[in-house]
Amino acid sequence: MSNKTQHLDLENIDKSFEEVQSLINKVTKTFERVTFLYMGRKTSVHDLKKFEKYLELRNLIDYRLYCILYHLTFLLDIQLRFQDRIDKDPFDDEERIKGMILGREQCLALFDSIIFHANSMYDYLANLIEYLYGNKYSHNKKWNGLLNSIKSNSIQIELPLRNLLIDVHNTFINKLYGYRSDVIHRKADSSKSECSIDLNNNSTKLRFGAPKKFCKIFFDLKKLSSNYQLSINYVTIWLIKKCFDIVDDILKTIIQLEELNNDSRI
Repeated sequence: MSNKTQHLDLENIDKSFEEVQSLINKVTKTFERVTFLYMGRKTSVHDLKKFEKYLELRNLIDYRLYCILYHLTFLLDIQLRFQDRIDKDPFDDEERIKGMILGREQCLALFDSIIFHANSMYDYLANLIEYLYGNKYSHNKKWNGLLNSIKSNSIQIELPLRNLLIDVHNTFINKLYGYRSDVIHRKADSSKSECSIDLNNNSTKLRFGAPKKFCKIFFDLKKLSSNYQLSINYVTIWLIKKCFDIVDDILKTIIQLEELNNDSRI
């Protein structure tokens, strides 16, 4: 039997959700350290006004973190909800087909929303970095604008942070932006849904597949999907963990550089 017939899904939905919550808590604590460093070096009235602007940008990032968590809550509930409906009468073809179609479309809609919030989170993070290192306050700059500023030396950023930002851009964030643009301007992504019936136990197993195009643009997912049928729940958790880990890595690098550098840059 081909490995492609095997499914890769979350082993425990509640545990996966708790892991995402723990990641948000970790990012929040890391942000608190950045805030402490920034606040501790602001003493004048002018500095306090700058600190207020910093807080505005930080709060926008926090908002996107929780928007992602909010949408994840609903996405993870979809399979359970439609599974319960189908299990009431496993041989009701109409209910089963309706669950496969509606559930799949709802999953894709929420997945798109998570993608949009993730990209917006990176935009706000770019604005925050521009403000910390270039003293340019804006809500409107995009992530690519930060990369352009770095490459043109419009803002002076230490080499470790510069290298990290360029690396995560090339390996992940730029691909995420490209996917969002493709979904908005060209064609929505698609996925499969299926519902198997166990005649011996009069039970069913409902599955919603991962977005096809999305799995092709990231090496890890592409490799996995060559052997397994990935669920949308599995891929969504993978995406969110990746997004939050990158934010945490960037913030920790800022902290490390500030703690090593007596001549504060932020």
